[in-house]
Amino acid sequence: MITDLMREDHEAGREIFAVAGNSPFEATAEREAALSHLVRLWRAHGAMMEEAVLPALDGTFENPGALSDVRERQATVAELAADLARRADRSNDQDLGDPSLWYTDFERLKATFEEQCLIEAGTLIPLLQHDLAPERIGVLTRTARAVRLREGV
Repeated sequence: MITDLMREDHEAGREIFAVAGNSPFEATAEREAALSHLVRLWRAHGAMMEEAVLPALDGTFENPGALSDVRERQATVAELAADLARRADRSNDQDLGDPSLWYTDFERLKATFEEQCLIEAGTLIPLLQHDLAPERIGVLTRTARAVRLREGV
């Protein structure tokens, strides 16, 4: 089901954060690989959301900006992850006076990711499960799988 795919992406992202966040200082290649994987996963997740989930939920929110916020946060996660992957070789920087520290940005990425997951799990998934007919869920699931296959995830 499409809701399972969403939850699986959330869990996969958390596993990637565990690898990247627990890598020793010297393991910059490991962090870069983990975050590059997160970028691919989250871009595919975003494509799935954009092509299947969000159109199905359009018009279900009283606040018209709610889905725009979801889209924006989705893009922010992918952008922050790509930036951190590019900077993984500089993650040993210990100058605590520098506001652009790799680990500071890593924590910001994790927080943004978790906010997105909470919105999806707490708002979008329940709407999909309760407001859409099973046949519509089936169509969305097939669409989501096709998008993910196209995106290489």
